[in-house]
Amino acid sequence: MALHDGRTTGVANALCRSVFNVAPFQGTLLPGESKELRLTFSPDHASSQYGAEARIILAHTSVHWRAEVKGACFPSSVYVLGGDSPPTHDEHALPLDETGLDDSAGRDAAKPLLLTFEARHGGAVSRHITIGCVKPALKKAGNAVFQLDSVQAALKAGFSFEPAKGSVEAGTERSVTVTWNPAAIGDVSSSCEEDVVLSTKGDVAARWRLLLRGFVSVSDA
Repeated sequence: MALHDGRTTGVANALCRSVFNVAPFQGTLLPGESKELRLTFSPDHASSQYGAEARIILAHTSVHWRAEVKGACFPSSVYVLGGDSPPTHDEHALPLDETGLDDSAGRDAAKPLLLTFEARHGGAVSRHITIGCVKPALKKAGNAVFQLDSVQAALKAGFSFEPAKGSVEAGTERSVTVTWNPAAIGDVSSSCEEDVVLSTKGDVAARWRLLLRGFVSVSDA
């Protein structure tokens, strides 16, 4: 039995070092035996798009097994996924010096996250973002908290947020639903552009700037 490296299916390490490693790399199995393989993830920069294909080949046979492995690495314990912007190698919010969650002065320093809403015939449409909290392997895990700030203008434009604030347990993710309903404000013919701030706090405080862009479509396609 031998393990063979397959093609990279996602982001690779910048320093040409393998992202995923398996031990043992090869071995022999007697009838009735089994072997545990340990997969190690060793990223060298932040990204949620690491991926590779691994193959296990049984010697002297045509039997093989393929698996796609994926990994994510974040610079802090809290991460946010979703939106229309394509993911990049630095897809994380900029750490801030502030420790509070209710200060919106850092709007320009926050990472933008675009959410586009196409309301068919003026009906309500929802989008989702995911807020996660990494559970560290070598130290005690701490929960994360999040809060949407500067939402007044967005609420008047027909947007709603559920939940608008909350907590995320370490090792889990939580979905936030953003809904745009132009009919709720009596206007099903225009577009709108609003921004809100998503503040998070785990091991560091950070902000994302949610760019909400809504337009009404009369097409059924």
